[in-house]
Amino acid sequence: NELHDEICQKRTLATIGTHDLSLISGNLVYDARDPDEIGLIPLGKSKLVSARDFYDQLCRDAEHERKLKKRNQLSGLHKYLTLLQDQHDFPCLSDQDRYVISLPPLTNSERTK
Repeated sequence: NELHDEICQKRTLATIGTHDLSLISGNLVYDARDPDEIGLIPLGKSKLVSARDFYDQLCRDAEHERKLKKRNQLSGLHKYLTLLQDQHDFPCLSDQDRYVISLPPLTNSERTK
């Protein structure tokens, strides 16, 4: 977290994750796409979801947690949701088969963890 918070400037400049390279095919592609067209299995999950659905669920979870803890600010992963707020396209990292490896700054793929 110190690396993400300080050097990566709270994930606004970069995010860092590790992946099993044996599960990644060919060249990597970093681009931005419509979140409804990005499919991924988020870290810790077992089901394929769209980036839009994942983001929307995180927003609901964040609001629920904020109210439950009676806080004004979001914590943990939820504090990065504002980086994608009102964005038409979401950044993603995928392999040559267009398998999504990372959806920065939110999550990496369960498959390549």
